[in-house]
Amino acid sequence: MEIGPLANDKTVQSSIVPKKTKQEPEMLQEQIADKVQISRDARKKLADLADQRLRTEQSELENGKATEPNRIEKIRRRIETGFYNRPEIRDKIADKLIDDSDK
Repeated sequence: MEIGPLANDKTVQSSIVPKKTKQEPEMLQEQIADKVQISRDARKKLADLADQRLRTEQSELENGKATEPNRIEKIRRRIETGFYNRPEIRDKIADKLIDDSDK
């Protein structure tokens, strides 16, 4: 018996849609990140504490009582370079605010 070509030369395409693969748990963990948000009131309190500390340190500098004469300049450089914007520093700031609010 001889088998010849089909009468219609149409190509048959599968109607089965391939399943999407699930993302691996490792990939999902990389996408998850913790965030710390500091409220407006906490930022205000932090700014007030920084101002108070700055005034104290300036007074100590003027009276010759400062233990670190360059500390104010060091703080200014840290602010300018974004040192205080790092997550671990923000966590320390948040902890300090919580400790100070308990007093």
